[in-house]
Amino acid sequence: MVSPAYAERVENKPGNESLVSSPPMQVVEENQSASDVDSTQLKSLPIIGGLANLAKKIRLSKQDKLKLKLSFSALMFASLFIFGKVDLSKSWEVALQSNGWYLTAAVAFFLGSVGINAKRWQLLADAVGLRKPFLALLQYCYVGLFFNLFLPSTVGGDFSRGYYLSKGTGKYKSAFYSVLADRTVGIAVLFLFATAGILAGPAGHLPWKLKLPILLGTAGIFLVLPFAPKLCHMLLGADNKITKRFENSAVKVYWHDRKLVLSALFLSVVLQLVIVLCHLTIG
Repeated sequence: MVSPAYAERVENKPGNESLVSSPPMQVVEENQSASDVDSTQLKSLPIIGGLANLAKKIRLSKQDKLKLKLSFSALMFASLFIFGKVDLSKSWEVALQSNGWYLTAAVAFFLGSVGINAKRWQLLADAVGLRKPFLALLQYCYVGLFFNLFLPSTVGGDFSRGYYLSKGTGKYKSAFYSVLADRTVGIAVLFLFATAGILAGPAGHLPWKLKLPILLGTAGIFLVLPFAPKLCHMLLGADNKITKRFENSAVKVYWHDRKLVLSALFLSVVLQLVIVLCHLTIG
């Protein structure tokens, strides 16, 4: 028979964990997720609360935002010369030796080409329900040109144009469609001019490995692309996602409104002619 004193010594023995009562533990339900925690509890955390307070303090006025944008633009423009992408001394030397009238005409042609591009984009954006003033789209085009200078491709400029066009509207897909259509119409006219140079110009002596992609690209743009919705419906079926995209999204207007497409193509032809004049006056 075990005495009460021996039992008390066994219960208080350090290594005997089974007989020692454990402290109460906080039980967390398995089905509790992060979404169950409200914003008040998050803000009570030191890190989250500190970031929230910092975000409230960093509220720039319109003048401060304008100063920040101008400073950033000046810094990026200066980086062209600092990092050697543009030789400042060489550029200044060429500018001094050039004819002032031709240089002024080249600048005027360049500015005019941006205006034509903005007008073409305005037509395509209006067609998908994004109606913006011409001056606003002109500003977006200049912003896109700015980003094209510092990024390896024109994707950055197109992304910025789509962002500013859709800002405050929520129509991100429609903005993307308008930018894509604007780019497609411009490329179509470039292919058309290249084909004309091959068939009736000095580019006819080029090897076929260079001429064939241009001719096939031109045929694809002007002979296949206009019938893309019907081809998708015929080859992929009416229930295909691509077919439904053509039939049920805002992009379908570019295949149904021929007057819109012809107007955009006409402006693209004028735009390319103005760019040619710009290069002629510079050269």
